[in-house]
Amino acid sequence: MKKIYIYILLALLTIGCTKQDDVITNDNRLVSKSLNVYTEEISQSDTKAYIDNLKVVFEDDDKLAVFDKNTAISEYIYSTENDNKFGGESKNTGTSIDGVFALYPYSTSVTCDGTKIEASLPATQEYEANSFSNNSHIMFGVTDDVTDGITLKNMCGYIRLQLYTNEEKVIVKEIKLSTLKDGQLISGDFYISQEDNEAEYSLKMHEAGQDHSAQSGSVTLNCSAQDGGGVALGGPNNPTIFYIALPAQTYSNGFKITVTDIYGREITKSASTEFTLARSHIKPMAALGINMNSVITIETDANGNAYATAESANNIFPIEKFLKWGYLVNHCNNELGLKLTGNVIMPEYEIEPDHENKTYKITDTPITVTDGIPSGSNWVPLGEQISSTDLSKAFKGNIDGQNHTIRNLCINANTTGVGLIGCFCDGVVNDITLSNSYIYNSNLATGGIVGYCRYNSIINNISIINCVISSKSHIGAVVGYIYRRTKTGDEIMPYIIDCNVDNTSIVKGIQNHVGGICGYNYGAAIIHCTNSADVTGSDEVGGVVGYTRSYFGNGVSGYLIASGTTSDATITATSDTGYAGGIAGGSMLDPTHYNAGSDSYFVACFSNSNVIAPKAGTIIGRSYTGMESSIIASWVQKYEMTYYNGEHHDEVRLIESNHYTSANEITNDIITKMNDAIDKYNNDVQDASNSSPIKCHYKWQYNAGGWPTLVESPAVSNP
Repeated sequence: MKKIYIYILLALLTIGCTKQDDVITNDNRLVSKSLNVYTEEISQSDTKAYIDNLKVVFEDDDKLAVFDKNTAISEYIYSTENDNKFGGESKNTGTSIDGVFALYPYSTSVTCDGTKIEASLPATQEYEANSFSNNSHIMFGVTDDVTDGITLKNMCGYIRLQLYTNEEKVIVKEIKLSTLKDGQLISGDFYISQEDNEAEYSLKMHEAGQDHSAQSGSVTLNCSAQDGGGVALGGPNNPTIFYIALPAQTYSNGFKITVTDIYGREITKSASTEFTLARSHIKPMAALGINMNSVITIETDANGNAYATAESANNIFPIEKFLKWGYLVNHCNNELGLKLTGNVIMPEYEIEPDHENKTYKITDTPITVTDGIPSGSNWVPLGEQISSTDLSKAFKGNIDGQNHTIRNLCINANTTGVGLIGCFCDGVVNDITLSNSYIYNSNLATGGIVGYCRYNSIINNISIINCVISSKSHIGAVVGYIYRRTKTGDEIMPYIIDCNVDNTSIVKGIQNHVGGICGYNYGAAIIHCTNSADVTGSDEVGGVVGYTRSYFGNGVSGYLIASGTTSDATITATSDTGYAGGIAGGSMLDPTHYNAGSDSYFVACFSNSNVIAPKAGTIIGRSYTGMESSIIASWVQKYEMTYYNGEHHDEVRLIESNHYTSANEITNDIITKMNDAIDKYNNDVQDASNSSPIKCHYKWQYNAGGWPTLVESPAVSNP
């Protein structure tokens, strides 16, 4: 195998040589020969492509294609034990020609007709550190007399790319270079003609046609064979060098490069300036910054789906990219985001880690579902919580669903934090529908989208359709446990916004803190969310949230804004002393920091749901003694409950809120008063932690004879 090394001195291409043992003659038999091979000396001083010394070094088993005065190809192999010569058997079985032709590297597809030699320049070249690809360094020689050996001339020119990154880690999997001139070819079938002036021998591309269908205007440098599956980029002061061999010609429109990293992220750079690439010369390009956006795009089929079915369980396209993304998040880069370009239909089989290929492998074990509990998992939740303060392995990327659907997700687990994402902080998940999915956890904190959600996070525009979410406790159809921890004072409140759960879904828990949207809200904000699913648990079960509270120590309030339940939902607490509420199963301030100045706010909330529990409330199932909750501009359908909360504590402050037997009881005057209360709340609300309080950017719209509906108020900005 040839290697090319870079030296400091500005000199020429050379190689040491020895005398030939035997002269190749054109006889009628196979004759073992050895051949001295030299490389040309060529001055770089007349070009602008100044380079360091390059020295071509042949290695054992390198092969040379030789046409010894006939058109039959002979294979000559380099050997250090043969005095550093190429040795082989000269064949005299073809048509007689004048002279000896040689081409490096050898290929069985190389042909010669006596005036020209033909071969193919590969569309994929292999990366070598500080060198050119072995299969792309085309060299050609021709002579009438090989007594003194044969001199090979370089046929290609070379682009030297310098790439760097400002990010912590970018590992390049491949680089694709494409010409910007229509019809210009840089890979595929070529020829080298003896009719050219000897000093001008160069590689010329055949025109694309029936006999040359492999012609292409692009070439790819494959870097995936390196350790770690790619080549890591250096920083701005230490760019990484890549060489790509191209035909020597004028590139009138320049070229573009597309860099793909090991996570499937892509970035494209263009250089449209005309330049001429000379044979046996290197064209250095200015250093380019390659900064990825930490997003992997999931490819889909012609119907817009990425799926794996029983018939294609072993097929790795196209679901494998989704599974590989999950693996890479959990094992390589917990900030690697996702952008869906179509729907993802999960396999009907269990998966297992494939550490060699850095992905999850689909097995042949089918998943069955009994009473809403899957027998196995086709997904491993993203991220995990090490401890209450250690979130180093939490998922911190962004997921842009682009309003596509993830279907048939199955998880059967026993850990804290289970869902599409197990543990999440510092990111955004938006515009996803989760459908026909079954998520079961025999432990804590389980949600369809996120099991355990921490600060600086937004879960936005999520739809849950025909799903079963079940767990021990802290269970929600969207989020299991959401928590604003403000130990340092600069953490941003997490949000759940514009999420909806349909009436074909089920949320159920063995124990407590079970909610239609969220199981446990600890000092966070739930805004404009609606639940229509049945929700069941032993205690503190809520139509929107199982349990909501302020955050201790910093006076951070908990918020439920413009959220509620529909008449399709039934909220049930099964314990003999269980509490359940149409909006929240339980609400409190932290009892050890009662005077911190925080509150549990319910603003513009509603409930049409039926609540069944020993201690049932139209809005709150349980409000702890001495702990205030403010219910502002909210309404509920009465059903059989008497109180706003199961224990009817006076600390539950009712501000323009009421329960009604029918929608006819709500007048336009009542709507006006509720909207005035919303305005007052927006003007007066404060957060004792001096962080931004959550305002209500919705108002009630009067519907004569019907329940009022929420409309967005442009005067109040979104969070």
